[in-house]
Amino acid sequence: MNMHAHHLSRHQVIALLEERDTLREQVRQLEELLRPTIILPAAWRLSRLEADFLNALRSAAPGMVHRERMMIALYGPSDEAPEPKILDVYLCKVRRRLMEAQARIEIETIYGRGWRLTPDSVVRFDEAVAAYTADRGDVERFERLKETYFELTVRAPLIEQGITKAATLAMVERAGIKLPRSYAMGFPNANCLQTGCGKAKSPRYWALYRKHFPAEFARTAAYAREIGARLTELNGERAFIDEIPADHPTTNAIVPACDFLCAIAEQGLEAAE
Repeated sequence: MNMHAHHLSRHQVIALLEERDTLREQVRQLEELLRPTIILPAAWRLSRLEADFLNALRSAAPGMVHRERMMIALYGPSDEAPEPKILDVYLCKVRRRLMEAQARIEIETIYGRGWRLTPDSVVRFDEAVAAYTADRGDVERFERLKETYFELTVRAPLIEQGITKAATLAMVERAGIKLPRSYAMGFPNANCLQTGCGKAKSPRYWALYRKHFPAEFARTAAYAREIGARLTELNGERAFIDEIPADHPTTNAIVPACDFLCAIAEQGLEAAE
């Protein structure tokens, strides 16, 4: 140890520690480039800088992130960064987003120094919850998710309790919530209605989409031709969606149905209330 270290004031020691943390943050940013980015839940509705703010707190946990280190986390070692008081704005925004999303993640302020996540919040931050159901296709997708993002602690409560999509829809209806019209049309989800779901390979799906949204289907088919995207499969080979025969069968609507496991889950929800 440097013998002069005994003569450093408290403020000098703090400044050295903060300088060390700043260097660590720079190293963390370099390491971040070498590993996949974890996307935070869309329900939290965070902007890029708000997500960077929260990720910096998680990276430092259980430690604290001081203001200078947070500035580097958000803006890098740039001379054109805004005034540090902008961090208070982002702190308020992140807290409000988390509260609105009922994420139960708390940011603790260390007066005059910086911020850190509470211990319970670190656990919740790392635990992703996936809305996959107990249907075979969803179970397979969930297994692929765990294999791809092995660094996540992820759960699928619906799979754990054996709740299928039909049972989930029934529970939603019985709770007094009106289902999106797409389910009654026969679509398995309530998204992608403007263009069709580019990830869908089933010709039954695209035949259904063509039936309900012929103009949108025509636009997507033309664009798929333009870029050479064979979005579906016919007879075991990739094909353009406009090659699907006009009389091709479509997917059937999922009929909401609450089975035995669904009833048990509902009882558990009522008990929790």
